[in-house]
Amino acid sequence: LYPLLRDNSRLHRITWDEALDHIADQLITIRDRYGPESVVFFAGYPKEGWTPLQRLTYAFGSPHYLTECTFCFASTSIASTMNYGSEYQDFLSTGRIRYDGTQCNLMWSTNPGHSAAPNFYHDYLEACRRGMQRIVVDPRRTEAAETAALHLQLRPGTDGALALGMIHILVNEELYDADFVNRWTVGFDELRHLAAQYPPTRVAEITGVPVQQIIAAARLYATSKPAKLQTSPCATTHTTNGVQNHRAITLLPALTGNLDIPGGNMLPDPMVPMKDVSLFHEKKAQLKPRAGEQTFPVWADMYQEGQANALIDQILTEKPYPIKAIIGVGMNLMIWPNTGRVKSAIRKLDFFSVIDYFETVTTDEAQVILPAATWFERSSLVTRPGGFVQLRQPVVEPMGEAWPDWKFILELGKKLGLGDQVWNGDFDTYINDRLKSAELTADQLRQHPAGMRIPVAQRVPKSYEHKGFNTPSGKVEIYSSILKAHGFDPLPVYREPAESPISTPELFDTYPLVFTSGGRSKAYTHSQFRQIGNLRKILPEPVVQISPKDADARGIQHGNLVQVTSERGCIQVKADVTDRLPGGVVHLYHGWRDADANALTDGQDLDPISGYPPFKSGLCEVSRV
Repeated sequence: LYPLLRDNSRLHRITWDEALDHIADQLITIRDRYGPESVVFFAGYPKEGWTPLQRLTYAFGSPHYLTECTFCFASTSIASTMNYGSEYQDFLSTGRIRYDGTQCNLMWSTNPGHSAAPNFYHDYLEACRRGMQRIVVDPRRTEAAETAALHLQLRPGTDGALALGMIHILVNEELYDADFVNRWTVGFDELRHLAAQYPPTRVAEITGVPVQQIIAAARLYATSKPAKLQTSPCATTHTTNGVQNHRAITLLPALTGNLDIPGGNMLPDPMVPMKDVSLFHEKKAQLKPRAGEQTFPVWADMYQEGQANALIDQILTEKPYPIKAIIGVGMNLMIWPNTGRVKSAIRKLDFFSVIDYFETVTTDEAQVILPAATWFERSSLVTRPGGFVQLRQPVVEPMGEAWPDWKFILELGKKLGLGDQVWNGDFDTYINDRLKSAELTADQLRQHPAGMRIPVAQRVPKSYEHKGFNTPSGKVEIYSSILKAHGFDPLPVYREPAESPISTPELFDTYPLVFTSGGRSKAYTHSQFRQIGNLRKILPEPVVQISPKDADARGIQHGNLVQVTSERGCIQVKADVTDRLPGGVVHLYHGWRDADANALTDGQDLDPISGYPPFKSGLCEVSRV
């Protein structure tokens, strides 16, 4: 609840002024010796502080503004943008809202009851009550899968092969929308030839999904109009071929005529326009290469952040130049794969500071630890589709000496001599600057504490008929010109995960279980909320979910303490013996401090397009302790 300074491995209390002075002195010293590019500014949760932190990063002269998006939503956004253009970068939102008349919902690696906001989940339940058919694609038998017409329980990481198998059926049985394909796509003939290599028999061998289920799913989705594809923000891209897998999946609405129609995957109404105050475009030409810019050039061209998965290599190797300091805002070291390697990199830094709610694995490594105000204790700007905007007000005073993230960021900017570039630390000036495009002010929003809805253009179905798609060709790019320009296969090809029974059979002999992680729990959001007793009762301790067949073969009974081991490391958890998983697959919930699933995941073999790690497709062994 107050700032702390680590001195000779011991923490002692300091004032905010002392903390800011110390951080600023460290950053200025490092900047003067190594250049501003040696400092990283990283934003995790919550997200309200992202914009001022991005501006501070570039005002300071660093190219390294990084966020947790480099593990979450960004890769699906890149894949969707390649297919459909920037207007569809948030393709996720087209599947989680507006079930107006939806007859079939193809739910690909998502479980709304555990991962969706309540309003989205209630809409989904209402659609189910109306008789909406559901197809669920998920390695686990989730709540959504239990009530679905079809559950395609695939081997983790093989989503792209399954999507191409469904496309094979759409093409062979002429279940695709020929008019849309002829008028609005580029590369359909090439896709036809690619999909011909994935008949249901071969796809069944790859994925483990029975042939008749693959055929039935493709037919049900294609013939139930309108149909919707609902995906996860990131699950399908947490593998070494993630972007291409997700491209294949998200082409299904276009091929079946379900794109941008009521009940299908229709774009939401626009948001309130916000001024870009990041300084990215103004400063870009003056900045050194971002982390990962040379290793993942597609990422760098399509996303205005450094690639955090490349950051660890850069810290350890000091190539192309050294990284010496990180300022973390809600930063979580357990979000990276191979956590042991990540901690080694953090300990190599000259300086590391974090602001957060609680003591965490990350604060354990920091020299300066700062207390953050919770969402009940801070003001924040909130927007939603349809022109909704709200300046949310705190309902209680911050506990102790906790500060909102934005206050820390703006005050640090002043200490660094950048006051004129961070609105001189004034919150209202910052908010008013962002609201200029909407011709609103902070004071106006305060007069409407429940929020305002300002006029925005309403979406009309098939808006592409009037303006095309915002891709280089103006059409849906099955054959991606962006990927071709960067030397990648322009078609949504399938490749085996870097670790799998097929790609690494020798490794599979030692680690004969496919390991997936990150399925959502009702109790927690990633690593958050385990300090809350009532939530802890729902899932009190870390577990590995393992099938009865695999458990019996290892002499494991439900509740036994077991060790889960991969090439990277091992953790100990309790065994949850359950028929929710197929044989040969185990699942770990992530975010447990003393049983970190990412201690097992591979941080070296990354998706070459996005730089994403294979959280969902590795190999492991489970043994009784």
